[in-house]
Amino acid sequence: MIAFLCVETVTLKEIYHRLLPASIRYPIGHARRSAVDSWARWRTPGAPLPPRHMLRSVQMTPWIWEYLQVGCATAEAVRSALSSSGLGSLGDSPPRVLDFGCGLGRTLRFLLDTGWLLEGCDIDFQSIEWLRGALPDLAVEVNEINPPLPYPDHHFDGLYAVSVFTHFDRPEQDRWAAEVARVVRPGGLVLVTSMGPHALTGFEQVDIPAHREALSRNGFFFDPAQADSEEFNARGAFHTKEGLGSIFGPHFHLLRHESGGVDGFQDLTVFRARE
Repeated sequence: MIAFLCVETVTLKEIYHRLLPASIRYPIGHARRSAVDSWARWRTPGAPLPPRHMLRSVQMTPWIWEYLQVGCATAEAVRSALSSSGLGSLGDSPPRVLDFGCGLGRTLRFLLDTGWLLEGCDIDFQSIEWLRGALPDLAVEVNEINPPLPYPDHHFDGLYAVSVFTHFDRPEQDRWAAEVARVVRPGGLVLVTSMGPHALTGFEQVDIPAHREALSRNGFFFDPAQADSEEFNARGAFHTKEGLGSIFGPHFHLLRHESGGVDGFQDLTVFRARE
């Protein structure tokens, strides 16, 4: 009879956690991430990079590698979706495109080579001031927390809003969808990223049966726990494809919807403004 000895498999990470208490691990981890961050800043060419203390306003962490990685992946998704949907296919002049909620230019900086006439706006005055210094040739404006945007009617051929409608409650969704329609020309394109049923699984405290049922029934769910939060990024809104269609349908035709179309997490939806 052969006897088998059961040996517990322990990873190096688990050994590290067992040997060192959190009071020691955390400072070591922070120092390691800080060193990687400094190296990433040193090796990244081009426009200036935002300081660490400002990054928390757009991504909740101070690390530049996340800003660059997410920005690059998002920009490629935006570029591909808008181009394949016909942006710039009509007319001889380059399309004028707005980054609605541009923040610190995380997506904008990776679209500068598209040939599009890019503009940006955001409610964060400090972000816009920094962006004006970092990318002085880029037209960026501060907008108010409520419509209107500081642009004339039908000013843009295209507009994209990355992780913006993910933070509006339902009345705000309707108001801003109408305002987006005002500044985009008839036939123009609008790209919106949103959090759908797949993304809801990433929020353990929010992902409960009652909330999933509300999202499925209404096509939209706004986290009541953060409804009164003064921090915009802390407010969470979730949409189904049908819910997005209900909000944007009065002004736009839905062209395409990709679940997890942005980095496998947020959904990507492209609309065409009604003629």
